[in-house]
Amino acid sequence: MNAWIQFSSGQGPRECERVLWHLFKIFCHEAKLENIHCELIKALLGVEKNSFRSLMISLEGHDLSKIRADWEGSLLWRAPSPFRPQHKRRNWFVQASFFAAPAKEDFDLSAIKFEAQRGSGPGGQHVNKSATAIRAYYPPLELSVFCHEERSQYRNKMLATARILEAINLRSSQKEGEGNKLQRLRHYQLERGQAHRIFTSKL
Repeated sequence: MNAWIQFSSGQGPRECERVLWHLFKIFCHEAKLENIHCELIKALLGVEKNSFRSLMISLEGHDLSKIRADWEGSLLWRAPSPFRPQHKRRNWFVQASFFAAPAKEDFDLSAIKFEAQRGSGPGGQHVNKSATAIRAYYPPLELSVFCHEERSQYRNKMLATARILEAINLRSSQKEGEGNKLQRLRHYQLERGQAHRIFTSKL
């Protein structure tokens, strides 16, 4: 079985980016115990040393159900800030999202072209005056998507990437004659307050 998992700090502060650095090591260790091969596809570095804004990881193993059940959703790390010792906040949320892996021979993540545009519709002045909307284009298959639902350019960019991946999977399934409907990819939006899993350790 193959799947991809994305860890995202969203628009969280530096502490959330440091959380991803720790979770990457923990996740790979747990995956190894389950005989799951992990391959880092893409990493966006954070502001501080030893930190990530987001991670994209490819998974391959006989059974991915347990690791998906253990990790998918909102993740909470409880610890004092290593960057702001006087800061009272102790809860740092990040998000893990699973989705079907595209066919390797048909997909190149770096080939996606992004263009920032002004949004339209609900959202008020922030959406209408800021270039937060994203149009993504994938030249090899001439796929284009437009995302403006989120209030930040970063989240719309990740959402656009997910929709490109979904479109590629849909084309692949149609070519192979598969009748199963592909599940919609969840939005890359952190769900604070309802943690699926909690970690407590020094950041």
